[in-house]
Amino acid sequence: MKSCLEWLVKGFDSLFVISALLETNKLPTLEQILQKRKNEQCFFVFCDQFLSRIVGITTWKEGCTKTKVSELASVTDEAFAYLLIENYWDHWATLDVEEYKKGVSEVDIHTNKKKKRKSVWGKYTKNAYGAKRYGGWMKEGLIRFNTLYAEVKEDRLKNGEVVEENYKNHCLLTVISRKAQKINVRDVPVICDDWD
Repeated sequence: MKSCLEWLVKGFDSLFVISALLETNKLPTLEQILQKRKNEQCFFVFCDQFLSRIVGITTWKEGCTKTKVSELASVTDEAFAYLLIENYWDHWATLDVEEYKKGVSEVDIHTNKKKKRKSVWGKYTKNAYGAKRYGGWMKEGLIRFNTLYAEVKEDRLKNGEVVEENYKNHCLLTVISRKAQKINVRDVPVICDDWD
């Protein structure tokens, strides 16, 4: 059975989030994401593409139109999502989406040649840390998590109400637009106006 971290890393690494954002050039910078609720649009991307995966897609989809983000996700969930993003950002930033799909994922910055995919260690995770196959968190990662936890807690107090209400509206608009796209022209009854 996979651990939560393995599932998230494998899920993020399999491009269900990153490739779509890279292909459409909608991936914000790490600095923009780490602004949290102060940068509303980046916060929406963070919630839609990252935090929803931590909480669970079904729970998120059912709750995001009715419930505030801070009620759907704990401070720990949110801080952990930010930590994961920060941990693997350098790897994601070097992804060549088309080559990744063919089995090549990174460009060697020294030779400018593409490298075959291999295990990815993040900024705060290494193989030598922890007793598990995939390693564990370095001390710096644990310290960074505690910092992010405090930042998220403060950000929720200072910027939470308005931004989270706007996010609920964003979710409602997303649901409405998806439902509108599903309407099939053949489902609309034909009205006959042959009264002559």
